Amino acid sequence: SGYNTGITRVFYLFFDFYFEYFMTRQHLAMHSLHHRAPACRTGALVLCLAGLLTLKEGTSRTWVPLVARRASEWGRAATEEELTQQVPTLYVYDHCPFCVRARMIFGLKRMPFKLDFLMNDDVVTPTKMTGKKVLPILKMDGEAMGESLDIVAKIDAIGKPILAKAADRKDIDQWLKDNKDLMRKLTRPRDASALYPEFATRAARATWVMNHPLSGSSFEEALESSEEYLKQMNDELPKLAEMIHGDTVNEGGVSYDDITLWPTLRRLTIVKGIKWPEKLRSYLLYMEDVCDVPILEGMAI
Repeated sequence: SGYNTGITRVFYLFFDFYFEYFMTRQHLAMHSLHHRAPACRTGALVLCLAGLLTLKEGTSRTWVPLVARRASEWGRAATEEELTQQVPTLYVYDHCPFCVRARMIFGLKRMPFKLDFLMNDDVVTPTKMTGKKVLPILKMDGEAMGESLDIVAKIDAIGKPILAKAADRKDIDQWLKDNKDLMRKLTRPRDASALYPEFATRAARATWVMNHPLSGSSFEEALESSEEYLKQMNDELPKLAEMIHGDTVNEGGVSYDDITLWPTLRRLTIVKGIKWPEKLRSYLLYMEDVCDVPILEGMAI
């Protein structure tokens, strides 16, 4: 009804402000409502009440930001405010872990931005901005910059920083080094046929395949050995699980160690048959949620 719709909009407007304020101030320390502050549980209750007024069978129960709800209004024109608003643009590839690093900080900071997936064979666009074909690239305030961790630092410095410093996790660094080739043998052959936006044409996909060969093996041979490689990977993942604190790599909240580790694990979700230890699975899903970067298992191969 019109009454219910009007009431719901009031609830949503209140919660949009409340949620953005709370999430940035609390440094994303806890994920579940059980562990959050009473104020957050109150805000969540408001959202639930609002949702109950309008949800119909089969509709989504997931909260989305106000800007996303506005964008879903079919056929509407942008408002004057939207037309004049300047937001950063982040140029990325979806498969690229370094690009994911830069995407994560925007989600963690709840900062509006435009996400632009470039075709993998587009050399001109990045060259015009930074002089070479390397992503991610951040275009902000009329200037372009590359280097994923530099982008992360720049965005985190806007307002109150939320990332803790890296904790010199030599154990995790060694695990990544030891399993680098194994992960490539699992991910690269699958990346080559995955439905990434940067591979939307045959030329774009062929460009990536040509530039990312495996050492000592073809993609076809690696796929034929998937059973062996999966067994090795599934044996290694429990070791990594013991190295992380919980929802974040280190105790005390999100840090640069999450920014560097999670994108690598996210890329592994393109591999069907990975047996994630419960602790790592929880970590994957938590970071997916708070960073607003989806994992890839929906198109796993």
